[in-house]
Amino acid sequence: MKFIIGGALVAIIVGYLGFQAFSKASVYYYTVPEAVQQKTTLNEKDFRVDGWVKADSIQWNPQATMLNFTITDDSGKYTFPVSYKGIKPDNMTDPQLQVIVEGRFDQDNVFQAYTLLTRCPSKYEDKQPEASTSSTAGQ
Repeated sequence: MKFIIGGALVAIIVGYLGFQAFSKASVYYYTVPEAVQQKTTLNEKDFRVDGWVKADSIQWNPQATMLNFTITDDSGKYTFPVSYKGIKPDNMTDPQLQVIVEGRFDQDNVFQAYTLLTRCPSKYEDKQPEASTSSTAGQ
């Protein structure tokens, strides 16, 4: 009987710790239109947003390592400003850059990102090998 009670107690503790770790590590994922429409309810929550960097909106301050830009959706209808303190990714000059930011809105409705991930465009994918045009016959 002691082993059953002890095993059940250990299982409950492990389950509780697992639940706590998972709930703290999970972050909800929004699109730009969803984030714009739910700004007031999201002010105190961390979440991720997937969108595009608006052309000509990138402002980089290397002394303060502060990056500011505007994120938008595919249509360009929904936008909001993003502020990120950290190293600027090399490909932040690409005019068609897709990004994922993680953070929260501040009181001024600026998204304060603590994580910035850039998606690599297809131009960085490996090219398919071209068919050889030279013939090896007769050698």
